[in-house]
Amino acid sequence: MAFLQVSLYLNLKHKKMNAQPDPIKVAFILPAFYRNGAVNLIVNLAEHLTSHNIEVELFAVRECEQRSPLPKAPVKFKTVLKEYQSTLSGLPKLLYRLVRSVLNADVVAYTWENGILIPGIIAFVLRKPTIAIVQNNIQRVSENADNRDRERTIRRWVYNRCQAIVCVGNGLTSTIEPGIDSAKVMPIQNGINVEKVRRLSQAACPAQITKFIEDDTPFIIGVGRLTSQKGFDLLIRAHAAAINQGAQHKLVLIGEGEQKDDLSRLVKELGVSDSVVFLGYLSNPYPVIAQATLFCLSSRYEGFVLVGAEAAALGVPTVATNCVSGPKELLLDGLYGDLVAVDSVGELAIAIQRHLENPQRLIEKASASAQKADRLSMKLCASRYSELLHRCAGQ
Repeated sequence: MAFLQVSLYLNLKHKKMNAQPDPIKVAFILPAFYRNGAVNLIVNLAEHLTSHNIEVELFAVRECEQRSPLPKAPVKFKTVLKEYQSTLSGLPKLLYRLVRSVLNADVVAYTWENGILIPGIIAFVLRKPTIAIVQNNIQRVSENADNRDRERTIRRWVYNRCQAIVCVGNGLTSTIEPGIDSAKVMPIQNGINVEKVRRLSQAACPAQITKFIEDDTPFIIGVGRLTSQKGFDLLIRAHAAAINQGAQHKLVLIGEGEQKDDLSRLVKELGVSDSVVFLGYLSNPYPVIAQATLFCLSSRYEGFVLVGAEAAALGVPTVATNCVSGPKELLLDGLYGDLVAVDSVGELAIAIQRHLENPQRLIEKASASAQKADRLSMKLCASRYSELLHRCAGQ
């Protein structure tokens, strides 16, 4: 009898010693499931974190008709307000659901630079550990905002109460505003699902692009929201300048946004309507990116360029503006592609023309980048977030 008791005790002790700790619960706060790279990152990250003993909930403040793909199980998600509903009218419902989500979480993560006051106060009152994820150049994003000073004050209050402030690119650490504790700032480079991107790139291209390929027509590509930040006006002007210098090619733009009409007018003014193609939003842009002669990033500022990382994983020759953060890290200071000055139509046009006349140099750089695509892996990114989140949760 005594032997059985000892055996049972040792067996239970062994199980306890080898038992995995309870999963930690993390709530990521988003404004909405917008169709952009910042949201795609959080959805992709959330799905990868579930394999790190983490239960994830994505809490979106409002619904969005043109939304990013929603996360897959076991990631939980919820939205509260209707797309055009005012925050004030839905405030009681928002507060109730937000309090429940924060109360259930071991760690709360802010994924946006603005709209963080209410979740920040709730997390503070409930004494929940928090992190902030900075995905853009805050100084540039807020420089023309009417409520700039108020938002800066809110960010200082919320960020200084976080356990960590994560910048998605090394360069972003220098853009954190004064008054925020720099000791809490740390970089974790964004990641992509390399295997998935490569698999999706094998699908068929739209007919218009297939025609370019069949006719052996070189085409350069720009991908992103049609906004001032992305600098597509600069890319269109550089395209027109290269055409005028005899470098015949097409320009393909993938994306949608508020500058579509302005950019369409610019195309007509420059007389390049026959060589510029607006493809709009594509749920799978990777076949087009993979077939492009050149990927051009013309942004005025960035955080980390997800689509640039995807182009790098596909081995597409790349020219990018040398923003404070993003392209320089992605291209390793020019080792894996060419960097040009921000806002310089002239430099961008010369880089385009040079590649079209002598493509081998950038092709070799792109090939070397694709061979090192593991450096861009979401697995590596998620592992670093996992370490941080477990540490914040006290595990």
